Amino acid sequence: MPIIDPRFRALIPPLQATELELLESSLAAEGCRDPLIVWAERDTLVDGHNRYEICQRRQIPYQVVLRSFEDEHAVIEWMCVNQLGRRNLTDAARADLRGKRYNNEKQRHGGSILHNEVLTEPTYDRIAREENVSRATIWRDAKFSEALDVLENIGVERREITSGRRKVKQKDVVVLAQTAKENPDAAKKAWAKVEDQGATSGAIKAALRDVRNEEAALVIEANQDDLVQIHHGDFSALSMLEADGSFDAIITDPPYPAEFLPTWSSLGEVAMRVLKPGGWCIAYSGKQHLDEVMQRMKASGLAFYWQIIFKQTVTATIHARKVNTTYKPILIFQKPPITPPDAYFLDIIQGGGVEKQGHEWQQSEDGFQWLIERFTDVGDRIMEPFTGSGTCPLVAKRLHRFCIAYEIDAIAHASACKRVFG
Repeated sequence: MPIIDPRFRALIPPLQATELELLESSLAAEGCRDPLIVWAERDTLVDGHNRYEICQRRQIPYQVVLRSFEDEHAVIEWMCVNQLGRRNLTDAARADLRGKRYNNEKQRHGGSILHNEVLTEPTYDRIAREENVSRATIWRDAKFSEALDVLENIGVERREITSGRRKVKQKDVVVLAQTAKENPDAAKKAWAKVEDQGATSGAIKAALRDVRNEEAALVIEANQDDLVQIHHGDFSALSMLEADGSFDAIITDPPYPAEFLPTWSSLGEVAMRVLKPGGWCIAYSGKQHLDEVMQRMKASGLAFYWQIIFKQTVTATIHARKVNTTYKPILIFQKPPITPPDAYFLDIIQGGGVEKQGHEWQQSEDGFQWLIERFTDVGDRIMEPFTGSGTCPLVAKRLHRFCIAYEIDAIAHASACKRVFG
């Protein structure tokens, strides 16, 4: 009986359940027509693992062809090329095999693609030509394959990613592997979250973000009182004390009447100065002057990203336009460059009820919580230029974000401070 080397067995992309059933039915009905390939010098199986396992279990006779190889690297090269000839490979399995070919060549010379930036050009050029892909593809595949090696060390089965069942991105797998090297426990927690989302989930980036937030929350918990500041005065003047590019997001609810339209210009100017590149400027808005609001914000240099619909539980009447409305737009702008968040989001928020205890224009906590959770991380810095009754800083504090808030009205400022600080 040939020897089964688990390292070589792992090079065989797993068959789907239906494929295994068909193979077993064929072997039972017709016998093992194709011989098994065995490494002659070590009596080790290199091709036919699935057939061998079925034949052993069902006591089906099989033939063996001996083949000589110079060393293990030659075996791996031959096995990868042989498996790449299969037509039913998933894209992830094919990428893994191409990457394994390249990494195998590098290891022959003592290199590692994740740690050695100097590429052997003839090698990746040759493999790219033989596999009919670009050299950049081989480079990405090599990182992907080595990342899978790393993840196997923390208990992530290779087939979970290469079977094609999970919708994962190669670059996210590489990021997870890098996390596994630096913080194995965090990587394990992230993969557990991916698994908890279902058998087809591949939301690795979102899971890593959740783990980072959970770990950061534990650190920040001890410094809860230092999270929030609420200043009395005009935000456009007071915010000059804040350093350029020092905020991750502005989340706010400016006043909607026409006489306050100039504040939108100020908001855009402050956002362009204090936000980090890719930082978010998110603002509730009325609808009657929405066209001018958009013009003023875009004139500041902000890039429009999206609009979210906040569905209200009551109907508001806009008498000037004779409209009964049940939603409010939330405008999402970004300081260039446009950079999508880690996770997809639905562009509708279902409001949980009217909250006007602290201010006549007060927004509900659930809307701010939804925005803060999706567009910021634990420990991020948020600015709220129109704090009103303090909803944004209150929710930011609860979610372990730092918040610098401003309120020009003295009574509203006092109300916000009482609500947030007690």
